[in-house]
Amino acid sequence: MAALGAEGWCRLSAGDGAKGPRWDDWQWLPLAAPLPPDWRRWLWVRRSLSDPTARTAYVVFAPHAAVLATVGQVAGSRWTVERCFEEAKGEVGLDQ
Repeated sequence: MAALGAEGWCRLSAGDGAKGPRWDDWQWLPLAAPLPPDWRRWLWVRRSLSDPTARTAYVVFAPHAAVLATVGQVAGSRWTVERCFEEAKGEVGLDQ
C-alpha cells in the first residue's frame, strides 16, 4: 500500500456515524479476474483524513459497472449490521 501515491484518491463518506458522515479518502485497484462474468475483484484502500499514513485495505467483489461511491455506501452499511448484531446479542444474553 505504500506504493499508492498522492494521485487517484476520491473523498467519500461511507455513511453516517454517531457524529455525522464518516469521510475518508478512497482508492481502488483491480485484482485478478474472478470466475463469474461481469464481476470484478478490487483492492479497496481507505486513507484517514486525520492521518494520511493510516490506511486500511479490503478486497471487494462487485459488478463490473459498480462505481466507487456505491461500493463505499454498501461497505458503510457494514457498521449498521454489526451494531444490530451486538444489540441483539445483548438483548438475549449472548454477550456474556
